[in-house]
Amino acid sequence: MSTAPPDYLNTTVVDRDTAVSAEILANNGFFPDIALRDFMTRFDVDDSYSVEHRLQCLSESMRQINRESQDKMTEWNQGGYLTLFAVPQGFTGQCPERVQHYRDAVYCHTLMLLMERYRATDTTAAAESKAQRREQRADYWRSEYIRHTHALLESEGSELRAAVL
Repeated sequence: MSTAPPDYLNTTVVDRDTAVSAEILANNGFFPDIALRDFMTRFDVDDSYSVEHRLQCLSESMRQINRESQDKMTEWNQGGYLTLFAVPQGFTGQCPERVQHYRDAVYCHTLMLLMERYRATDTTAAAESKAQRREQRADYWRSEYIRHTHALLESEGSELRAAVL
């Protein structure tokens, strides 16, 4: 069984800032690397967040999801699967389901961190309303991060469905 990522991951995406698009956070070898370009093209992240803040939060989120997934990763390794791509799983479009849930968990956790940590220093009357909306968005991204993490770590039900098809 091949453990290399499929070719569709090597597609070129035009980014607003091509220098930023080359930033890739190397992962632990089991879970996929995380590309800043993918994060920025999938989510419309406020330009007020610096590239450094985005990378810092992506890196921290990747480590957090890896810690939460450690037991399951060990179980998959013991089953002979050396990468998440090799774990039997269904597909969402062209992307393996668990790989997409992993990335989405990292991206949603990153958005939550950005919104919680790097709040605007606006002191106008509109700032309170803006802060409340930002808190609501952070809560939304927290719930999405939890949902994707659970889907990543769920039992083999989706693989069995994929095997039957």
